[in-house]
Amino acid sequence: MTSISHDFDWCVVGNGENTFSPLPIAKHTIGFNKAIVPPFDVIMHNNAHQGQSKTISLKTNSTFDVDLLFFKHTADELEEALGCWPSLGLVAIVTAIKCKKSLSVRHMNLLPSLARPTNIPANKPLAASYHNWLAERRYAFCLLQEIDWPEYRLISNHVRVAISTPVRNWLIELASIQTLGKGKAKQRIDELFELSIMQWYAAVSVTNPQDIVACDSAFMLSRTSHQTPNWWLYDVDYSLKMDAIRTKLAHAEECHLFALS
Repeated sequence: MTSISHDFDWCVVGNGENTFSPLPIAKHTIGFNKAIVPPFDVIMHNNAHQGQSKTISLKTNSTFDVDLLFFKHTADELEEALGCWPSLGLVAIVTAIKCKKSLSVRHMNLLPSLARPTNIPANKPLAASYHNWLAERRYAFCLLQEIDWPEYRLISNHVRVAISTPVRNWLIELASIQTLGKGKAKQRIDELFELSIMQWYAAVSVTNPQDIVACDSAFMLSRTSHQTPNWWLYDVDYSLKMDAIRTKLAHAEECHLFALS
């Protein structure tokens, strides 16, 4: 019998928008929180339906050669590095690198939407709001040379441009919205929403790393507390605006990281 030639050891497929491009041939195709149906032969679950949001399980119908404990150990290491529990996608990616698997990542850019649909209960959080996606993208950037990952890049060209010092430090303005009353926070969000990607890029390029990291918490919820200053993550209109702000900031951070590399 002729053996099948594989392009990669693993293909990790996110639940993001399907670009309708064919998946590469891989020894194992890994998906998340779904049934095992072709082309998937390995599925990772976070067990959230059991109230165990910080656990991981694997289902496979193949001879998968990486033990579940290895994934759990990777998740624990990432939690320490990121400051919160990592997404299953990043856990799978980092585990593949640690196990020296050739890897392709598809339908995933580590930036799922935080915009609330209008048809969910007002007090129900989005699952995506419990992860630090900006930090995950910065972490993943350091791994790009080892991964076939066409959808990581939010923009196709990264150019070096002359940067002038912004009139205001928009990153500090963003990080401080958690200290404002709701009325003033709305005004601040409205103002930040109008900024362009290049204005965010200018801010990211001239600030210190601490100010960049300080913005992360404005886009996420805590797993350990039911109280949050981030009311906008429960608001249909302002979650949409904050999602747009985060997308522009992610573009800016990506451009900055490529400019430095």
